[in-house]
Amino acid sequence: MSNDSPNALGRTTVGNIRRIKELRAEKCWTQEKLAENADVSKRTIENAEVGKPVRLSNLKLIADAFGVNVGELIDLRSVDKNITDSHPAITAVPDFTGRTQELADIATNLRSGTTVCIAAIKAAGGMGKTQLARKSAEDLASQFPDGTYLLELDGMTQPKTSVAVMKELIAKCIPGTGLLPDKLAELQPMYFAALRTKKLLLVFDNADDAGQVSPLLKDLPKSVGVIITSRKLISLPNVKRIDLEVMSPVDAVKLLDGIVTQTRSDLIADDLIAIAKLCGHLPLALRVAGTMLRDDKKWTQKRFAKALQDDPLHHLTLGADEYNVGAILRLSVQQLVLLNAEQAERFQMLSVFPGTFAEDAAATVWNLDEDETFTDLDELQNRSLIEWDEKTNRYRLHDLMRPVARDAFPSDHPLAAGGDERIALAERRHAEHYVAELTEAALLSTCHGFDPLRSRSHEHRCGSGVGGNSFSKRSTRKGAIHRLHT
Repeated sequence: MSNDSPNALGRTTVGNIRRIKELRAEKCWTQEKLAENADVSKRTIENAEVGKPVRLSNLKLIADAFGVNVGELIDLRSVDKNITDSHPAITAVPDFTGRTQELADIATNLRSGTTVCIAAIKAAGGMGKTQLARKSAEDLASQFPDGTYLLELDGMTQPKTSVAVMKELIAKCIPGTGLLPDKLAELQPMYFAALRTKKLLLVFDNADDAGQVSPLLKDLPKSVGVIITSRKLISLPNVKRIDLEVMSPVDAVKLLDGIVTQTRSDLIADDLIAIAKLCGHLPLALRVAGTMLRDDKKWTQKRFAKALQDDPLHHLTLGADEYNVGAILRLSVQQLVLLNAEQAERFQMLSVFPGTFAEDAAATVWNLDEDETFTDLDELQNRSLIEWDEKTNRYRLHDLMRPVARDAFPSDHPLAAGGDERIALAERRHAEHYVAELTEAALLSTCHGFDPLRSRSHEHRCGSGVGGNSFSKRSTRKGAIHRLHT
């Protein structure tokens, strides 16, 4: 059955009569000449120039003959009347808290009229990427009168293809589109034609990688704003990268207080400060903890704090997957195990670090050289599995990610059985590294007559210090480690 509806952007569509005639006049072509150059029938040209439906494939041949994008030749006037404002507006949670600077940065980029402005929000699970995107869309809705659309890209489960996302967006913008082509080359011009005259804000949530979103962004009109959220680094031209960190202590306590204030007058400020710290100031963990404390008064601050200290991920869940902190954090680790089990082993070994660590410490624990260590740390950071502090040039695992890393492999995975041995090896190398650092520091103290453990300037003078980041002294530390065993 053919799909000849003039309101369809499917296998047939309506040509832009004015533009087709205009281009034909510029070329000084007759209808017969255009038909010959485009390798279509004269009847096709006649139909296109009187507003009758023509096959998209034929319209593309006509566009190729003119040397233009087929999107220029699609008449959207016949389909614009079907655009509906009935789709629900994008909103954030009512008690959205903080993120003032990030909201300002996103708004600034999306308001720019010089280029397509895109805010790519990269952060680990539970950091509040989607809620930040939703809050931005809510705040900026008046600037995009043709609508704000949220499209789930399923980057952490079964990533959608670019074609699938394009089809979904065309269907949202223009209901009743009919059958759409499956090939990117055929669909892309229709996708851009559907957006060409619109002032829209698109939220691509949970993107997999740059390869998934790049076709969705290429040649977008400047009137279309885009926000992308992802757990991975998406580095593309005209993309403004925004990396989320945990909430500030003040905002974390404010969020907790807003949740519990009506039912838990027994919880004082110091109680909320302690709970927020045990949640690592992670927004999802704070929301789960606050909900539990609000709804069950048996959980005193002391009892709940002890539970979080003993087994935080066991208690930070409300049952539903979206409110299970451990399950949300494990998604990134599960993907790493699936795609690069060897790197997942090394990620597991990082769980021995109780706090921040330098690059050379990771190299010792992994027994890798400088370049290999940097590559792995960089990839783990780009997956939002570890954090890097630009000011200190040090890495860390979020406190709630550490137990997830320690149990990186599911019980039925071939590498799960070696987990305890792997962690024991990492702990031994970890200890040797820092004992060697102290040994080296003691040697420097003897030679130079100062105590580096009492002098904070030592780290700057020597370029390292305890836990420092200097591969130039790896041989010295190896010598110190050797002396420990002799």
